[in-house]
Amino acid sequence: MRALAREEAARALPRARINLVPPEIAERRRNRQRAGGLVAAGMALVVLLGAVYALQQVRLAKEQRRLEAQAEVNAGLKAKAAKLSEFERLETQATQRASLLQRLTAGEVRWSAVLADLSLAIPSNVWVTTFSGTLSAPVAAGPGAAKAAIAGPPTIGELQLAGVTFEHVDVARWLTRLAEVKEFTFPYLSLSQKSEMFDRTVVQFSSTVKLGESALRSHQRVGRREP
Repeated sequence: MRALAREEAARALPRARINLVPPEIAERRRNRQRAGGLVAAGMALVVLLGAVYALQQVRLAKEQRRLEAQAEVNAGLKAKAAKLSEFERLETQATQRASLLQRLTAGEVRWSAVLADLSLAIPSNVWVTTFSGTLSAPVAAGPGAAKAAIAGPPTIGELQLAGVTFEHVDVARWLTRLAEVKEFTFPYLSLSQKSEMFDRTVVQFSSTVKLGESALRSHQRVGRREP
């Protein structure tokens, strides 16, 4: 019994650990352990930084592609804007030329149209021997313009036409035909007399007609010039 009690009492006493390793070696072991921990921590940090860098590179590449795509869109828009600007410039230039041409030809008479309409109005038994025309300046605004408006439609000149026919009634028909020409107003007769020509009696006549504004090129749609 006593032996068992002594054994239990021995177990209850604290055991003393005896370290036979020299302190220098133990310190080296601790240093190596700390160095290993630092290396492991450093490697973990490097791996983490590498992962962050890779993620940033992916994001950067994505943003770079977006910038390139937007740059292409911007280049296309600039090209379209340049074309529109050129078109606008040409349109403005064409408008300016048309305006200048309209100003330059505002008082121009389209004689080809006047002569064409006159040729259609000449009776078959009437021959025009002389034709002359004079243009007058338009009446400026004021009392003179008011009086001209009361007197009748504005005129821009007059034509003198002489010719021959066989009877006085043909001369009357000639005046009636002149009144039907849209460019003419106020036709009147200054001479109508019989005479001999090539052993035949004929009627020589002289007539005058006022030239209306419808004879101007600007008043005739087909007579407008392109710039």
